[in-house]
Amino acid sequence: MQEAIKQNQREVRLDLASGPPLPDLSSGLAPLRQWAKHNPLPDDEPSGVDDLVEETRQLADHRAEAIRQLLEE
Repeated sequence: MQEAIKQNQREVRLDLASGPPLPDLSSGLAPLRQWAKHNPLPDDEPSGVDDLVEETRQLADHRAEAIRQLLEE
């Protein structure tokens, strides 16, 4: 914030880790947002979250048994 005050800038985003104001990204984000409007994500995205959830459910019993064995040792 002190850096922004030194540069006489108000209402800017601040990077609290290093101090100087962050650059304005709106001009670079505009083309990406336009592209995203015309290119939606597919409904059946391969290797999506649903597959991961199913695999996690299938391995839950094996994982629980392995943890039990480790705790008994």
